Amino acid sequence: MRRICAWCHKALDEELVDGGPISHGICTPCLDYVLADRTAIRGLLSTLEGPVLAVDGEGRIISANWLARQALGKEHSQIENRLGGAVIECQYSHLPEGCGKTIHCTGCQIRGSVNFTRETGKACQRVKAQQGIMTPTGVKTFCYYMSTEKLADETVLLRIEEVREVKNTEAECDSAAVG
Repeated sequence: MRRICAWCHKALDEELVDGGPISHGICTPCLDYVLADRTAIRGLLSTLEGPVLAVDGEGRIISANWLARQALGKEHSQIENRLGGAVIECQYSHLPEGCGKTIHCTGCQIRGSVNFTRETGKACQRVKAQQGIMTPTGVKTFCYYMSTEKLADETVLLRIEEVREVKNTEAECDSAAVG
């Protein structure tokens, strides 16, 4: 896989495999520019494929690209500076303790992957996860894959992939999320 800067298109890896899939990140000069002006993160996210959110060190969404906003059915004002669980309508974020504060949050695969990447700098690739989401008709369980990549300091990019609703058990999640 090749990794290139989403802004200036410079190669991010020393060894590039031609003809393989391309993943996007950000080079140090472009990152310095983005971090100097948080609104520039919107520009970075707009260049990335798939639904991507930028998450800060407190688990708050800094911004989301158009595909993420479309998937969530929300505008920037309904996403930015809100905790991730509240943004995705996690069933537990509606409890009195709120997102990140319930016993259920300790097992949250999104939270765990984002924190792992933030603390270690290591990306997570295609982590399979399951989440109960509040919908107008009640809680529905969704299975998905997600990937994380550290942007800088406390900021992590979170890409959500292959979201599918499941009806019953985790075993069904295993078969439904195969991609």
